[in-house]
Amino acid sequence: MSSPPSPRSTRVDLRLPGWLWGSDVKTFASEAHLHLHPVDASKLQWQVETDENYRRGTPQLYRLDRVADAGRANWGALATLTDAGLSHGVTPAMVQAEAGRLAKTRPGDIAAIGYVLRLALSTAPDAHLQDAAREAFEAIGGIPLEDTGPAFPDLSVFAVACDRAPSMRALLARTLLRIEDEPGLLTSRPGARPGELQFASQWHLQSDLALTRDAYFGPLLLCLSPAVWALSASRVGGLAIYSLGRAMTGRLSEASELLQLFLHSGAPTGGAIPQLTAAQLEAALTWWTERMNLFLSEVTDLANYVDRAGSYQPRRQFEVLLSVEQLGRRIQSILGNQRDRGTRLDTAFTALDMLDALSFIRFEQACTHARAKGTLNRLEQDLPGDVADVLLVNARRAVDGLRQCQDGFFSPARVGAGTVRVPDKRGREQTLSIENATAQYLRVVRNAHHGFTGKADAGRPRDNALLLAHDGDVPDGVSLLPYLYWLDLVAHPEALRRLLPPRQ
Repeated sequence: MSSPPSPRSTRVDLRLPGWLWGSDVKTFASEAHLHLHPVDASKLQWQVETDENYRRGTPQLYRLDRVADAGRANWGALATLTDAGLSHGVTPAMVQAEAGRLAKTRPGDIAAIGYVLRLALSTAPDAHLQDAAREAFEAIGGIPLEDTGPAFPDLSVFAVACDRAPSMRALLARTLLRIEDEPGLLTSRPGARPGELQFASQWHLQSDLALTRDAYFGPLLLCLSPAVWALSASRVGGLAIYSLGRAMTGRLSEASELLQLFLHSGAPTGGAIPQLTAAQLEAALTWWTERMNLFLSEVTDLANYVDRAGSYQPRRQFEVLLSVEQLGRRIQSILGNQRDRGTRLDTAFTALDMLDALSFIRFEQACTHARAKGTLNRLEQDLPGDVADVLLVNARRAVDGLRQCQDGFFSPARVGAGTVRVPDKRGREQTLSIENATAQYLRVVRNAHHGFTGKADAGRPRDNALLLAHDGDVPDGVSLLPYLYWLDLVAHPEALRRLLPPRQ
């Protein structure tokens, strides 16, 4: 009988430069919600673990507060959404001028009002934030519904306060990675020109973690796409989210800009607009915020990047943080880009490749109907009912799209009852299940980024046979597969402890 696995250590051994955070290592650790255990101060050696592991408590990285609804308002709750001294050239007068222009040219247009909301709240000085938020609330609340009353009687405002700890932990990974590349920096602080970031490796590919949070909350705000249920604005301190209290169509059937006439969009897809209540939408927002607490705690936990020898690998954490953020952005793009089905599918393939590269799920597994259906079944069991009603709309479309893709195999010469015949690497006929053939066919379509000529290798006859046997219709729901698997990770962040450690 094999012995049980040894308990996972939550501490990592690190050498931290004494000059960190203005030669105040302990303050840096406090800001990053890290707990320091001294080992040998003369050698800059520490054992480090996250505060949530040290306390064995729930992470406190994101907090959700209700700010206002039709019956009450506490605009002071927006105080957590500071701009932290962020400089830009947009003044309140410029925002007012833009709002006035749109009020004349597009009166009552919710998209125009949402644009002004984002512009005003994202750029407002701290002293003007509450007024800007109140004006946006009144503007949305004043939209009529065919002169019978307000269009959004259940409108409500929420603030998601985002702690800086995740971005501080990412900064630590970038710092230690640079020290690994330049060992002398452990004891000698690097120089920098005024206004220049000293540890800016791929900073602009991690800006969502510290600024916009698009990669982390965008998939939630677009979870009903092509329907929309909320508007939002980002600040350094977090997000202001305006729940409309219901879902509404997020796109016009006709083009709204000349350039959209040239997109290969096909017929609008997505089905009927889900009939949801304000309480269900708030439940989904609350659940997502809580799960993001756990998700980002795992992704930024140094103990998840220790190799078998017990050594922390900053490069692995650096790469994972970059990849996770880019994955979230791709999913946001998939859900938001309803006009160009081809671009949606290409972006979905890129996101599936990222999931594969992160060892979250292999491409062929992700494109297998049984795996997608099993993932959906697990989510249906694990998510609270109100939350599932909101978040699983597009997850179900993903599974249904994959099933429909199987129906594209038509060639009587190769297609049997639930099977497809293709040559193997030796040229002999082999029989694939319809779902495995579909997964391999989608791999061929994915590889067509480089053309359909294929590689002159042993797999080319099989790929040619798959192309000949399928009618080429890839349902739009297939593009939603990355959302399904991203949602599974958000729902089960504990799985990251198995997936994140460096591969051997």
